[in-house]
Amino acid sequence: MKKNVFYYFFAALFAVTMFASCSDDDGLNEDPNPGGGTGTGEDSVSVADNFVGEYKGTLDVSVGGASTPLMYQNITISKAGNDSIDLVISNFTFAGAIELGDVTLADCQLSSEDNTTYTFHREEEMTFSNPLVGTCPVTSDVTLFGDSVVVELAIVWNGGIDVNVVYKGVKLKGTEKTEAQITSFTFDSSVDANSVVISQPVINEDNTITFGVSEDADVTALVPTITVSDGATLSPAGGVATDFSDDITYTVVSEDGKTVAEYTVNVPSKLSSWKYSFDEWGTKNGTSTGLVDTQSASWDSPLPLDELASANEGVAALKTPFGGKYEGDYAMTKEENGYSGSAVKLQTLYTNDLLEFIPGSIPAITPASLYTGTFEFSMQTEAAKQLTMTKFGISYDKKPLTFKGVYKYAKGDNYIDGSQEPALENQEGEDRGLILAVLYEASADETLDGTNLKTASNRVLLAQVGGDAGVADTNGEWVNFEISFEPVGDAEYSSDKQYKLAIVCQSSVNGSEFKGAANSTLWVDELEVIGE
Repeated sequence: MKKNVFYYFFAALFAVTMFASCSDDDGLNEDPNPGGGTGTGEDSVSVADNFVGEYKGTLDVSVGGASTPLMYQNITISKAGNDSIDLVISNFTFAGAIELGDVTLADCQLSSEDNTTYTFHREEEMTFSNPLVGTCPVTSDVTLFGDSVVVELAIVWNGGIDVNVVYKGVKLKGTEKTEAQITSFTFDSSVDANSVVISQPVINEDNTITFGVSEDADVTALVPTITVSDGATLSPAGGVATDFSDDITYTVVSEDGKTVAEYTVNVPSKLSSWKYSFDEWGTKNGTSTGLVDTQSASWDSPLPLDELASANEGVAALKTPFGGKYEGDYAMTKEENGYSGSAVKLQTLYTNDLLEFIPGSIPAITPASLYTGTFEFSMQTEAAKQLTMTKFGISYDKKPLTFKGVYKYAKGDNYIDGSQEPALENQEGEDRGLILAVLYEASADETLDGTNLKTASNRVLLAQVGGDAGVADTNGEWVNFEISFEPVGDAEYSSDKQYKLAIVCQSSVNGSEFKGAANSTLWVDELEVIGE
């Protein structure tokens, strides 16, 4: 209730004070010519030449020493006489809600001692129509110099409460721009590199700005980099350490002062970052004995070994006498010259020339894969059943929001359809790579595999780079991606349910159908899932 009384008091106060005429017609100015001029002749003040025009500025109100929010306001000064001006505040709105319309200080008689700075001064007892205000001493001062104007009102209310109003403005040239927008809002790269800000700000349509930080982040001294419309001004300023532990409102004022826009930066969301940089690697060994002995085989694999897996044990099986005596490299290998440090290299292998003891037991192509989950090798003589060895996904207790990373892709030339026997080589088709992350509902012992990764009904949220078509050839260039997780059909996320998250990268997007081009290669680096 006190807040409303406060606002309406000022509305009444401004309405009475600011509409008050400065001329001697109101009986408050005993000297009809305080400037010393005659109104005609050489000693008169040339107001039109010096001060006529529109001014852009701010209105500052304080009560008992306590400031109210700064307001942005334009005023217009026109000539009332050779030594007097009219000062108009158009469409004046106080406290963001109380509209007073056009406010005029009429026929303000100016004086000057140096012909550079011109002033108007008055002290009076003023009776306000609002009974909450009554009669108050009011001191009015107007100062004009160069292209600047200052209007000051000092009011003593209720016998002792000081109310001070200060307007400061600068004359416009008439060529100023009208736009008032925050065009970008980011954080210092060094802060982001330290994993404080893990989801850069987004400027939303409702002029809110949202971003995410790590769960243990200190947000009391983040440094935003803010750009605004050409010529516009920003308050508070960007580029300085700022406390974002509470919502912050930024105000943008257009160069001409006529457009004011407010943006609210919300308290950042506490997010989790699940990131794989692929800079640290370990060794994995095969698990199978018997006719297909892979236990003696080993290969490099990115850390952590208990989260990331590949189908390299399947390649190890192909290297055995019973498996076809494959002599090439593994499908998933370490790329020393990654986007940042080392990366993962995935290459589709040509295996159509291997000796099969059982027809159809060896696929014509063997796409490379890297994924979250495990690879559980078993002796399978049917190629289709070999897809069940890939166990995609590990437990995830957040709601994934964003999937990001870096990749490059080089398509192979010999497109093979290995879905039939014998396989068909040099077919029409252009190979692409697969990069996706999918959240699915599952109990502890449930996983998706190569047979249902793209079709399972328990999938809830999906982020797939390039969509179903996959990622195309990048001509040797690294490509950054950052995409949002979207619902799969009508599926809805619920924090009460158990989920697993599968990040899957594969050198041939249709590899699960045994289709792809030999030597197609996908490199991936800096994969990250941001969740809340």
